[in-house]
Amino acid sequence: RVIARVGVPDGSVVVRYTYMQDKCGWEPVYRLDAEPEKGLVRFVQEAEIRQGSGQDWKGVRLALASVNPQQGMIPARLPVWRLRALKVEPRQADMAAPVASAPLMAEGSRVAFKAAPREEATFTTWDLGTRDVPAGKAIRVELAQGEWKADFVRLARPGYGQKETWLMAEVRLPKAVDFLSGEAQYLVDGTPVGNAPFSLRGKEADITFGTDSRVRVDMKQD
Repeated sequence: RVIARVGVPDGSVVVRYTYMQDKCGWEPVYRLDAEPEKGLVRFVQEAEIRQGSGQDWKGVRLALASVNPQQGMIPARLPVWRLRALKVEPRQADMAAPVASAPLMAEGSRVAFKAAPREEATFTTWDLGTRDVPAGKAIRVELAQGEWKADFVRLARPGYGQKETWLMAEVRLPKAVDFLSGEAQYLVDGTPVGNAPFSLRGKEADITFGTDSRVRVDMKQD
């Protein structure tokens, strides 16, 4: 309920308001089609938009953002670091040898530290203009598409007991991109080969497109 007190006795007043609406959001959906003979990966990014407000949105100005309003605003405090001697148990073969001076280690060294921030915006926005969004039903809107040049190789790991080989595209882009993690459909020459999560941040990516059933690798000791 909103109560507006207006000091003008006659005439009309325009009132604008904003509010946060839960049960609404979007997530990226990707399509990656490998064409090894042409050295290309055809790329499509879509947004799957949903809203559960209980009423259809008719002619609304729709914009998307990659920022997550539910994430924390303040980083966690770092633990206290203390240096202490690390006790080294000598191996059986080294029992006769003098024990070397003990190295130092830091408690809490498993804490992950992020790299220094880069000089760029913290998130991306997309202005989708005026659209209709029905309640309780997801719609998809295309955000980007293009062709990426790629070198295709066969990846094999026989040393780990794996006989399969994977088709892998080595993608090197002219400028950095920031594609959020989302579900992707993978295709090879237009034929679907599977679904898996996809994300890309930066200029380089090694993208696998499933196994190549025509190639198997056995490792035998000489």
